[in-house]
This record gives sequence, C-alpha cells and structure tokens, in this order.
Amino acid sequence: MKERSKTIDAARGIGIILVVLGHCFPDAASSTGISEPLASKIFDFCYTFHMPLMFFIAGVVCVKILTFDNKCRFDYIKSRFTRLMVPYIVIELLYIPLKLLLSNFVNDPYNVNELPLILLGKTTNVVLWFLYSLFVIQVLTAKFANEKNLPLMIFLCPVILASLNAFTEATGLNLYSVPRAFVN
Repeated sequence: MKERSKTIDAARGIGIILVVLGHCFPDAASSTGISEPLASKIFDFCYTFHMPLMFFIAGVVCVKILTFDNKCRFDYIKSRFTRLMVPYIVIELLYIPLKLLLSNFVNDPYNVNELPLILLGKTTNVVLWFLYSLFVIQVLTAKFANEKNLPLMIFLCPVILASLNAFTEATGLNLYSVPRAFVN
C-alpha cells in the first residue's frame, strides 16, 4: 500500500478549514453582504481559492487513473459513486422533508416536481454541489482520459462545462453544480 502524502493531507486540511471558515459568515448571503470590513476580507480570502484548491487536490490524487485499464476504471467509478454520490443522494433525501416542511416560511419554497433534477446536480441543499461536480468530473476523467489524450481532455473539459453552463442558463434549469464546477 502506498503511503499517504503529508503535503496533500495538509493542503486538504487547509482547504477544509477555509471551507468551514467561509461558511461561518451569517450575513454573507444577505442583500447588504458582510457589514464588518475585516470579516468581509476574511470571507473574500476564503472564497478566492478554497474550492479551486479542493478541485486541484482532487486532480492531483486522481492522476493515477490515466494509467488504469478498463477494469480498474470501472472499479474506480464504482468507488467514486459509493464515496461521493451515495452521501449526496442520502443527504438530499433526508433534507427534502425538512425543505417541504419549512417551505411556507421561506422566499423560495421547494417544488417537488424538481426532485428528479437532483440526479442532474440541482441540489436542495446547495452546499452539496461539490460532491456532485467532483463525481461527474472524476467519472468523465476515468471514462475518457488517458496519458495519450490528456492535452485534448484538458482543452475539452472546460469547453464541455461551458456548454453545459450555457445550456443551464438558456433553459433556466438552475443546476448549481454545473456553473460552480465551471468556475472552479
């Protein structure tokens, strides 16, 4: 078994701390934003790079899939589904009843007709977008990328994400995961 990289683990830890810190600002989503200047600077600092850092680390640790054969790729996709999509789906399904119960008290009530869109990345709990986006990116990489076509994939992935982003914008299908993955 290969030894874990302390540098990667430290970078992950920093990323996690910045994600948690960034989510600790209660008035960040308000119409007036963060009123305290120092808090605003900390928030901006966190959001400048914490999610790109998390995507970068995920890319660094999954570079091994470029050398996988088809069986290993399939096993990798299964493991990613178990690790990322099972928690995503379970948390979504646990969150929906709460969202429905509290719909009368919010500006944007939950529409049950949008339930199938969970499978396309429209989360009921917006903070889960990363799990969905990371899963899609890792599956596409596992399915299509290899050592020979890596430069092409590096070019095509942003093009595909930009197209999906344009599609979601044009159709009004607000799939949080697509534009957020594109930005990061």
